[in-house]
Amino acid sequence: LSAQGDRAVTGRASEFERLLDLAEAMRAPQLRGSAPPYAGGDVGDELRRLADRLAERAGLAGRRDVRLLVGISPGTLTPGPEWFRRAARDLRPERLGAVYDPGGMVVEGRIAPRLAVAALGRYLQHVYVKDVLPQHVDSAWRWSPALPGAGLVSWPGVLAALAAADYGGWLVIDHLSGQAGPARLRRDVAAVRQLVAGTPARPISWPRSSTGPVPSTEGDRA
Repeated sequence: LSAQGDRAVTGRASEFERLLDLAEAMRAPQLRGSAPPYAGGDVGDELRRLADRLAERAGLAGRRDVRLLVGISPGTLTPGPEWFRRAARDLRPERLGAVYDPGGMVVEGRIAPRLAVAALGRYLQHVYVKDVLPQHVDSAWRWSPALPGAGLVSWPGVLAALAAADYGGWLVIDHLSGQAGPARLRRDVAAVRQLVAGTPARPISWPRSSTGPVPSTEGDRA
């Protein structure tokens, strides 16, 4: 079960209990939420408060046999695996897990899959499938979704790192590569199946711009 935003972590305990009620009704073994964004204060203090809240929420979830998952996502206090590990403190992976998002790791700083998976260790419980490409729009660069295998994510490296770590969980499409619809869903699912089978969907199509450099894939190789 996935909760939008950071309310599962930062909201009132009563709100979290309602989410757990829903997880129980759906027989969902895991409840996913996001860490809050950096609020601009002392980073150590904010991470300590987050760690305290995660410990509280993981304890509440554990009483219902539900594991709390936290997304590794840019724009939050857990933008990379090392930040998540700091917030997790000594919580057991049976109580708290991480959602690995290779597309988000490209945005965060081209964190190599082998390093990300190794850093998460046993906390790695869920994997999002999302690919991204930079696009130059209205005089600004932004990240746009891409067909899995057609963006900057090194999926062979991701899949090899997951296999080396004996990951046996799900690969879940997080964002479709374009406007949602049955045809888009079928195309993205087919692309993921090709990646798992070892065949890329298609070569990377680089955005062309005279105002900026062509991105490098060097930092994303496993």
